[in-house]
Amino acid sequence: MRLESVPACRMEESGVSFKYLVFRLKSGEAEKQVLRGVNFQPYEADANRRIERQLRAELERLGFDPRANGLSVLGGGTISVNPYYETVTVFGENPEHGAEPDRSATLALLSGAFAGYEVKSYEAGEEEAPPKPKKKPVRKAAPRPAAAKPAAAAKVAPASAAPAASGDEEPEPEDEPDESE
Repeated sequence: MRLESVPACRMEESGVSFKYLVFRLKSGEAEKQVLRGVNFQPYEADANRRIERQLRAELERLGFDPRANGLSVLGGGTISVNPYYETVTVFGENPEHGAEPDRSATLALLSGAFAGYEVKSYEAGEEEAPPKPKKKPVRKAAPRPAAAKPAAAAKVAPASAAPAASGDEEPEPEDEPDESE
C-alpha cells in the first residue's frame, strides 16, 4: 500500500466544532502526516480513542497495517468551522497529546480540505479581528409606492427659497410649558 492513497485530511461531515489529531504514518522510508477530526461533543470523554479507532479501521481497509508500519500521534487541538464566513480556525491543544509540533503543516492540510475558506490559527492571548463575511446577505428592494396623483402631491418650496440660517438667531423652543398655569 502506498501512503499517497491515504487522504491527508478527513473530518466528519456535519458540525462546526471538531476535536482533531495529527498522525505520522510511516511505510519503509516514506512518511506522511494525516489529520482526522470528529464532531466535538462536550460530554464526550473518549474523542481521542474514537479518532484513533476510525483511522486504524480506515488504514486497514486500505491495506496499511499500523502495527507493522509506523503510526504515531503528533498532537491535536480544536477546529472551528464557520460556513457563513467561510473560515476555519485551529486553536488549543489536545489534553492528552498536546499540540502538534508544526501548526502551519496542520493549516496546510486543512487548506486542501477546505478550498475557498480562510484557514487560520488562533492562540490564547492573540487578538482576533472579527471575520469579514464573504457571502453578502441578499436584501430585496422595498416595493415602490404607486405614483401619487398630481392633486395629492405635496408642495415643496425650492431650496433657494428657504431662509438662510445666520447662526445668530436662537431657534424657537418647541412645546414650552405655559408659565401661567
